[in-house]
Amino acid sequence: MAPDAVDWVHLHGTGTRANDAMEDMAVMAVCGADTPCSSTKAYTGHTLGACGILETVLAGQCLERGFVAGCLDVTEPDPAFQSRVATANLERPLRYVLSNPFGFGGINCSLVLGSPP
Repeated sequence: MAPDAVDWVHLHGTGTRANDAMEDMAVMAVCGADTPCSSTKAYTGHTLGACGILETVLAGQCLERGFVAGCLDVTEPDPAFQSRVATANLERPLRYVLSNPFGFGGINCSLVLGSPP
């Protein structure tokens, strides 16, 4: 699958400058600046070991509904970020979502969820 097939990157969004900058760099390296990305952590809080399942379920629900969840309470992304951070909710068809459910307990992966053809 080509990286430009990804319609939204569901960021983990640690909320720390260094970790968020690293996630931004990874998104840019894989998907480039055209793919919207955002984190839902502000909606759910810090769920520790449950972040993997919670972020995967949220990404799946957004995929089914054609919905990009904007970053809650973010009006202006860090100017150092290069990726396209969605600050507002967007309704648009989604074929593939890349979700980064990183967290405690060794959760360190990226999942690609796709809608049926």
